[in-house]
Amino acid sequence: MIHVLRDDERLAIVRLGQYQGLRGPGIVTSLPIIDRSVRLRVGDVGNLVTTDTALFANMNVPVVGDELSGSQVRIVGFEESIEPSRPIVVPV
Repeated sequence: MIHVLRDDERLAIVRLGQYQGLRGPGIVTSLPIIDRSVRLRVGDVGNLVTTDTALFANMNVPVVGDELSGSQVRIVGFEESIEPSRPIVVPV
């Protein structure tokens, strides 16, 4: 499947149950049967599952943030320096 992502969007990909990281911006391909993906945008709100994992569109995504607590987090950016990359979040 082909996805076209803007500058403020990334595609979180889980391949065979293992988190692969964020892809984008630009043209991104994913395998429809093997990959599960969710489009993440700056400003999206998700539910905090653990201190380093949040639930966005029924997919658990590892996140980065300082002093994460409460039940909801908002994406403020994307960490690109390490693999697999993760969204940067703040509490809502």
